[in-house]
Amino acid sequence: MTIAMSPTILLLGAVALYLLRLSDEWLRQAFAIKSLTMKNAANPLRPFLAIGDSPWLAKWGELFGDIIDPLARIVRPDWSWSELGFAFTSLIVKCSIGGLIGGTIVRLTSLRFARKPQGSLRAAIKHSQRQYLSYLVAPALPLMGVGILAIVGWLLGVCVSIAPDIGKPSLNAAWGLLLPLGLAMAVLLNVVALGWPLMVAAISTEDSDGFDGLARSYGLVVDHPFYAAFLICAAGAIGAVGLSLIQLLFDQAGLMATWSVALGYGSEIPRVTADWLSFWKMLSMGYAVSYFWSAWTVIYMLLRHCDDGTSLEEVAPDQVDKVVDESARQTEPEVASNS
Repeated sequence: MTIAMSPTILLLGAVALYLLRLSDEWLRQAFAIKSLTMKNAANPLRPFLAIGDSPWLAKWGELFGDIIDPLARIVRPDWSWSELGFAFTSLIVKCSIGGLIGGTIVRLTSLRFARKPQGSLRAAIKHSQRQYLSYLVAPALPLMGVGILAIVGWLLGVCVSIAPDIGKPSLNAAWGLLLPLGLAMAVLLNVVALGWPLMVAAISTEDSDGFDGLARSYGLVVDHPFYAAFLICAAGAIGAVGLSLIQLLFDQAGLMATWSVALGYGSEIPRVTADWLSFWKMLSMGYAVSYFWSAWTVIYMLLRHCDDGTSLEEVAPDQVDKVVDESARQTEPEVASNS
C-alpha cells in the first residue's frame, strides 16, 4: 500500500483515471452511446458488472465497471453496429491507456518491491512504450479465440433464420457441441476479464512479449487457483480499506485548507473552486488505479515465487540495459588487451 502512495505512482494513477474518463466521454459522444446498465441483462459478464452493488466495493466496482464495460457490450446478444464500434474502439483505447500507464506503474513497483535500484520515471515510460504492442496482443489472443468459436454458433443461427425447417432440427442436435464451445468461450472471456492485469504485470516484470505474458498469467492462475484467489481477495480488502482512508484524508485536507483560509477571511467560509475540487477528487481516486496495478504486480511476483521458486527480488532488466551491459563486457577484454 505504501508503494501505491508514492507521489509519482499516485500521480500516474490520477493521469490514467483522467484519460480513461476523458476518452470514454469523447467516444460516447462520437458514437452517440448512452450509459449501459446490464446487471439484469442476459450477459456473460453480469457478475463482474454487479460488483458495484456492494457498498464496501462501490468505488472499486465503479472503476472496474468502466474498464469492463466495452467487453460487456461486445458479448451482449442485442448490440447495434454503433455500439459494437464503440465497444471495440473503447476496448483498444482502454487497453492502450492501461498498458502504457499500468505498465509504467508495474515496472516501478516491481523494482521497488524487489529492492532493486529504482529506475527513473522516464526509463519506465520508455519501457512501456516499447512493450505497447505486447500489452495489446496478450488480451487480444483469447478474444480472437472467442470470436473463432462463436462463428460456429453464428453459422447455425444463420441457418435457422434462412431455413427454419432444416435449421431448427440441426440446432437441436448441435446443442451437444455448442455447450462445450460455450464453456471454452467462457473460460477465454474470464481469462481476459481477470487475467489482463496479470498479463501486464508479467510483461513488464519479465520484459517479455504478449505470448509469454498470456502463457504466464494463465499458467499461474490454473496451477495455483486457491492461492491466487486468496491473494486477490486479500489485496481487494486491503485496497478497500486503504481507499476509504485515503478519501477520508483528502476530504479532511480540503476542510482544513478551507478552515485555515476562513480564519483570516471572516465568518463566511470560502468554497474551493470547482476545478481544484475536481482535481483533488481525481487525485484521491488515482490511488485506486495506482494500488490496482501495484497490487497485481505483487500478486504476480508472489504467484511466480510459489510456482517455480523464483526469488521475489528478481526483475528482468530492460533489453536496452542488456545491450549496454553486453557492449561493456565486449569492450572490457579489448581494453585489457590493448593496455
